[in-house]
Amino acid sequence: MKKIVLTTVVVVITGLVMFTVGAALYYMDAMASMAEAYPEAIKAEPDMTMGLLNMVVIALLTTLSLDRMGVADAASGAKTGAWFMGLLFLAFNTQTLAIYNTMDLNFAILDTVISAVMGAVLGAACGFGLGKFAN
Repeated sequence: MKKIVLTTVVVVITGLVMFTVGAALYYMDAMASMAEAYPEAIKAEPDMTMGLLNMVVIALLTTLSLDRMGVADAASGAKTGAWFMGLLFLAFNTQTLAIYNTMDLNFAILDTVISAVMGAVLGAACGFGLGKFAN
């Protein structure tokens, strides 16, 4: 249990840093243009409380999943995290494309690729933590 909690904390901290950079580089502009196009559907400013809760849930999901998969080092965590998050966000983005008009194909593709890269970083942090806190 200690390994899971400590690793989740490592992944949350890594995620906060990484998502702050990702938001500044790409997502804030993309969300602003979506909010302009769909003012009733997209919040101009994200709800940071829900965003933090989402970060904790994703970190816990990643930690539990990679632990069950036997990941215990940064390299295997990066590989597993990349395909895990890439596929997760591919599923989310294609479902969103199928149902809503708020996302275009270019955003969905780029978001899936960025999510796979972010997944590699989160997976590496997770693999590191699972190996470091194994005892």
